[in-house]
Amino acid sequence: MKPVKYRIGSVGAIFMLAAAATIDLLQILIDLVLGILAVGFLASAAISWAAFFGFWMWFLALGVSTFGFSGKSAKKKIFGISFRLLEAVPGIEAFPMWTPSIYLSISASWDEDREKAEKERKEEESKKSGGAQQRESANDNYKQGKTKQAA
Repeated sequence: MKPVKYRIGSVGAIFMLAAAATIDLLQILIDLVLGILAVGFLASAAISWAAFFGFWMWFLALGVSTFGFSGKSAKKKIFGISFRLLEAVPGIEAFPMWTPSIYLSISASWDEDREKAEKERKEEESKKSGGAQQRESANDNYKQGKTKQAA
């Protein structure tokens, strides 16, 4: 059995989560220092948009649809859109949302990769067993033909 080929490796996942945690910490610091002023909200929103674009490109480069905009995973759609909407709400955007959002996107990607590997394994097994069944059927037909000729 072939091992699962993950689109996001464990090292890549660690770097993505570290970047997300850094962005969350930066947003918290900005909200604490500049939170009273509208400048804090604007700076935090700018960081969110830059982070969104950066992570979107990063996932895209790895071949992973994310943030709920495409793909079949309901988990990614629900959490991706929910986190993006919550990031837009003043005050709530101060809470760390990037780290769990990126974690859930990576987790959903790994689930999709495991499902794809399992599906490929089953297809491979059915091809192997289908070929064996065809050979058995051909042998049975050959034997029946010989029996009819002998009679």
